[in-house]
Amino acid sequence: MNGDYNIFDIVAMQQGVRKEVWHGWSWTSEKRAEFEKQKSMIHIAVSRQLAGFRIFVADVGTQPRILERLEAVIMGNLYKQPAPFCNIPDKGMMLAPRWNSENPIIIKNRCTVMLYGLPLTFEI
Repeated sequence: MNGDYNIFDIVAMQQGVRKEVWHGWSWTSEKRAEFEKQKSMIHIAVSRQLAGFRIFVADVGTQPRILERLEAVIMGNLYKQPAPFCNIPDKGMMLAPRWNSENPIIIKNRCTVMLYGLPLTFEI
């Protein structure tokens, strides 16, 4: 809630529209002042966004490389989805998918609800 991340209008997002309330990243003194001016509105939007999210947890260990590979394959799958799903996630992330020198790991999705963009089985 310090302004580092992009914050979205959750109602618009639930309708398939990417609408930023606050664009995080890249700080200047002007942007810091703007954040301070809009802080209460941004915090309300953060609370609404978090309330509208569903968070799924999986124990994949703590090895940074595994986490990077998992993030890359999840984002890659989202980018390949039809609109509006491909339009919601941030683009230009520094993703680090599996290198040719790494052995593939098969991930099985056991979630009982539909997760758009995430197949039942995928390789990282």
